[in-house]
Amino acid sequence: MSRLELSLFPGSVAEAPANTILALIPEDERPLRGDAGLVDWRLCGLISKHLRSGYVTGQLGEAVLLPGDRPLSPARILLVGAGAQTARGGRPVLRAMRSAAAKLLMMRSPVALLACPGSVDFCEEAVPLLRGLVHGLAENQTEAGLHLVIPHGASKERALLAALSEVVPGAHS
Repeated sequence: MSRLELSLFPGSVAEAPANTILALIPEDERPLRGDAGLVDWRLCGLISKHLRSGYVTGQLGEAVLLPGDRPLSPARILLVGAGAQTARGGRPVLRAMRSAAAKLLMMRSPVALLACPGSVDFCEEAVPLLRGLVHGLAENQTEAGLHLVIPHGASKERALLAALSEVVPGAHS
């Protein structure tokens, strides 16, 4: 059975240790804001360049792997389409995270760092985010498992614990 580990990191997405950055990319947020926007900014607009060219669209189901670069420490950046904000309400985020879990398992990425855009509020969407990861793990059974690092951990701890108790009753926190 696959294992899901979650870590709360006190600092920003630009400082957290990981092998891969998992950036959710919405179809209708330009410029990118939130942690996804910070990743783009630290990469000198590389994600924005791909968005402008149409190489990346943010459509639900889309996944694009980019190389990481300094000053960020992760070697890879996985962009996963989060769909349109008007279509949100949990389901697109759940589907995006399910797809992301499958891709991270396939990549054998031991530690991934979550970078949400401004239009995805982690505290409001913690349940579908977590449920999507759990579904993705269940559908892609491996020995490896998945470790997700969540930046700005202090502000997200309460939402994560509430989501854990709803999604995985009896989960070890």
